[in-house]
Parts: sequence; C-alpha cells; structure tokens
Amino acid sequence: MASSKHSEEVKIPLGYPASIIYLDESGSKASASRFFVISAVKVRQHGRLFRAIRAVRDRNDFKGEFHFSQITRGTLCAYYDLVDEIEASDAHIAACVVNRDVFDPFKGRRPMWRVHAEVAAQLLVGCINRREIVTVLLDGISTPQGVSLEDAVQGRVNKRLGSTAVVNAACLDSRSSDGLQVADLVAGAIAFERRRLIGESGNPNSNKAKVTSRLKAALGGVDFTDGRTPRVNIATYQAPKRHQSSPLRVVDSRKVV
Repeated sequence: MASSKHSEEVKIPLGYPASIIYLDESGSKASASRFFVISAVKVRQHGRLFRAIRAVRDRNDFKGEFHFSQITRGTLCAYYDLVDEIEASDAHIAACVVNRDVFDPFKGRRPMWRVHAEVAAQLLVGCINRREIVTVLLDGISTPQGVSLEDAVQGRVNKRLGSTAVVNAACLDSRSSDGLQVADLVAGAIAFERRRLIGESGNPNSNKAKVTSRLKAALGGVDFTDGRTPRVNIATYQAPKRHQSSPLRVVDSRKVV
C-alpha cells in the first residue's frame, strides 16, 4: 500500500512560470505629503536584467545606491542608463497609491507595519497570475519583536489566493539589492508625479522630473495616474466597502503576463 506521503507529493513541471517580485515604498505615515506609494516590480528573466544593471554601474562608475531621492545632475547618466535597461527587460510594474484625501488607512492608532502589510498583500494579489509561483523580496521596515513583515504578507496573499503562490518572502536591506532599488525608483517617480500634478511639490525642470519623464516614456508613455497598460498597472487605494473583503483590486491576475 502506497504511503500517503507519496500519494500527496506534488511536482512542479519544468518551465512552470516563476517570478521574483520586488516591493518598495515612497512616503510614510509621518510624511507631510498626502501620498504613500508601494510599487511592485515583477521579473522572470531576473539574471539578464540584473547583469545589465551591474554593467550600468561599471560604465558609470556608480557605486552607490540607486535611490529616487538621491538623484543629482552628476548621476543623471547612470539613472538614464538604468531606465533604459528597465525598458529593455521583461519587468512589469504595479503600484498602489494611498491618497490620504481619498482614504487614509493610517488614520487612528493602526501601526505602520500592519497597514504596509495589508496594502502590499492586496497589491501582490493583483500582480500574481493564477498559474505562477513567486518569490517576494521587500524593503524591511520596523516591526514589533516577534512580528515578521514577510510572514504577514506571505500569509495574507496565499490565504487570499487559496494556494501557495508565494513560495518565499524575505525582507532585505535595499543597499544589498538592485531589485529593491529599481522598485524604489518606480515608487519615488510615481509619488513625485502625483505630487507634481496636484501642485503639492515637484519642480518640472528638476533632475528628478527628468528621470521620471524618461521612466514614463520607457514604460510605454504612461502618465503614472490610475490606469492599466500591458506593462503598467496603477490604482489608488480605496476605503473598504461593507461586506466586501477586497478594498483594492489593482490588477486582474488572470490577465497579467
């Protein structure tokens, strides 16, 4: 008689779709801005993109961290090259934009890490295809002792999807990961554009504006407002409706590559 162990064994076929998703954010609860953005950068040809980013660093003698807030005139060439490699890659972009004038999930005494986990999980549900497994890498934030942000996010996503779609999740220091730095660039550019469009801040002639414009063009001429293209999906976080468990649907996971 065959053991239950063997009868329940699951094998993943060769060539089964597998992705790495990097998550980073721009803004915080303490920020004076009304916008908080979490971006997701999903890649399958991971090695190709990040070998290209290494070449960008070598060509520009860029040894620092790609960080939207640190763009200067002297580093524009390096950021332009990075954007060009994002354009040439298979990266797909999704983002959730919290506009506190629409709905503020931070209102009250809710801890930052819990709101972050809920918004990130909802974003991931929209990023993951039904026939796909993923590894999620997040920029680490402070949590109470005994609380793991990555476990909270992984558990929420898999429960929502009813499967082990997220096979691994880990928080990293963004300085150690070019992928998290790409996600920071995307989140920062979206937040910058949202603030600029409403006149909150953002010089349209600044170095940050130049990189933002180049990134928008590289992703198909998007404007970083709510919308969906074959490569980019952005939505504003809405207040949960009564009797509705899904406060945000960023992307229909059945239709994302």
